[in-house]
Amino acid sequence: MVKLTLYIKMELENATEVQPSSNFQYCMNESSMSQEEREMSGSRGSANFVFRCQDCKRESSASFASPTSSSKDQVMPYTSQTAQWQPLISLDCRGLEPTNFLVTNGQGGEWKCQAFSQDEGAKTKPAEFSFELDEDGRWDDYDEVNAREIGVREIESKWEKS
Repeated sequence: MVKLTLYIKMELENATEVQPSSNFQYCMNESSMSQEEREMSGSRGSANFVFRCQDCKRESSASFASPTSSSKDQVMPYTSQTAQWQPLISLDCRGLEPTNFLVTNGQGGEWKCQAFSQDEGAKTKPAEFSFELDEDGRWDDYDEVNAREIGVREIESKWEKS
């Protein structure tokens, strides 16, 4: 079993705690995976993603794991205000290895975030947002509660073995 961690970085404007919503469909290559577990054949347990090759009949699987040893959460919210790489999710993989992550997955994957102020001394009133990224991987809006622009841009991702 190989544990792979998906790292992301992005440019944030007055936003923090960016993460996919709980029903987000994680898409990588031609595969799609949800946080819902599925049974594996031959009573080998369950996994979040199960793939059976039509040619060789070999079964591969992936299950969500905690991205860091100090966290029990399966999804880590993105909080960096300086566009640094941070873990988002980790997968325990058997027989497969994702090579990319489709941020705008074509499924209308919903993300969420909270308002944040980058200006020292500025007070931020609590405000939560749910949004979908456009085809360029951007989301721009106006935070009416705090009277300022808010946005997520330039999302990049990479997989690394943990």
